[in-house]
Amino acid sequence: MFNNDKDTEEKNNRKEDSIPSRAIHHTKANNTTISEECIVSGEVTGCNDMDIFGKIDGTITLKDNSVRIEDTAVVNASIFAKFIKIYGKVTGSIEAGERIVIPNGGSVIGDMIAPSIVLEDGSYFEGKISMTNKPVIDIKKSKIENKKIIETQEDKINKSKNTL
Repeated sequence: MFNNDKDTEEKNNRKEDSIPSRAIHHTKANNTTISEECIVSGEVTGCNDMDIFGKIDGTITLKDNSVRIEDTAVVNASIFAKFIKIYGKVTGSIEAGERIVIPNGGSVIGDMIAPSIVLEDGSYFEGKISMTNKPVIDIKKSKIENKKIIETQEDKINKSKNTL
């Protein structure tokens, strides 16, 4: 009675393949789905690609996977993923290892960092864009490693001060 086969068919027939540079496909057969009626608060991590139809407040970290935020989704979160495609609404910082795409109807309020960022006609964006020639994940790893080295050196200095 309330089956919207036409709506489902339209979502499945999106022209993601029409321009290969804009296409974002899930990398694995298994993916996680946050349903339209689902609300998640907190940190979301994992090893699968993700489709979000519902609401998420917090952080999404899927550094080796793709995230697709569907048109029914409302996301108030920082997002860290390899590929990100936003049909819905996102408020928060977004960092992609390879590509961020905001198609017609997608909306982002926040800063974006990625080697490739596509804002299609009809999309909405408010914030700053930083495009890098290196994958963002590699940059983050090196910053974290440098921070650990500095902390280790500071610990050694503090221990030597305490022994004097």
